[in-house]
Amino acid sequence: ELEHLARPGTWLNAEERLATVAAARSATDTAAALLPAESLRLIDLVARAPRLLRREDCTRALADGMSAGEYVETVSLVSRIVNLD
Repeated sequence: ELEHLARPGTWLNAEERLATVAAARSATDTAAALLPAESLRLIDLVARAPRLLRREDCTRALADGMSAGEYVETVSLVSRIVNLD
């Protein structure tokens, strides 16, 4: 499973995917250099309190420049790694 997470996705490259996984695991020092603030905010929300995720979070991410595909891939990666851990 972890090998698959390290491969390039449809919207995120391999480095971005690994940074997303690192951020979801609270290793945000490394991830912060590679990911935009909006991605880090979304990752933190999904990893720590997914029940609080609302439509407005998606709207905000899109307004801040994240594509719909990047949003879906980010939420998917974080959900998967949190469940693995």
